[in-house]
Amino acid sequence: MKRIVLFCAYVVVALVGSGTDQATAGIFDWLEELADPGIKSVSPGDLELFRNRANDGDPEAHLALGTVYEKGLGVPQSWARAHRHFNLASALSPVGPSGESARAAAKRRMARVEERMTPAQVGEAQSDAESWMASFERRRQAEALARAGMQAFDQKAAQARAALDGFWKGLKAGE
Repeated sequence: MKRIVLFCAYVVVALVGSGTDQATAGIFDWLEELADPGIKSVSPGDLELFRNRANDGDPEAHLALGTVYEKGLGVPQSWARAHRHFNLASALSPVGPSGESARAAAKRRMARVEERMTPAQVGEAQSDAESWMASFERRRQAEALARAGMQAFDQKAAQARAALDGFWKGLKAGE
């Protein structure tokens, strides 16, 4: 039943799409209220999927992990980790209307957990999020360089193959 409710909620989000009106902006909070009563824990498999997607920079996965840590759903409850993931969900949400609702929901949830934290804890959570973002950006840049290197290698390999093919054809023709 929980999965059906969550599936229906995601369908609603997809149908609402990139609208920026007040109803769309509140859809994420509505989903949280709808889903919370039925969810007492998150399975280890789902938690691993959320973490993997979050490590790939998925803002929705960060939003989910923030909720998981805020509510202690299958993990020890942690305001600091919740804050960190809400902060990252906000930072990674796409610019423009398509990311506005997710960014607003993440900021509201982040403010909610900040009320339960000391200023030092908030500062530490923000520092953790900044550190994660810096590492994520370095990893993303390294991956882009690796892709560019592979493309250059593939081009050089194709040129070498063409030269070798021409060499062998010329050699055969001269026999």
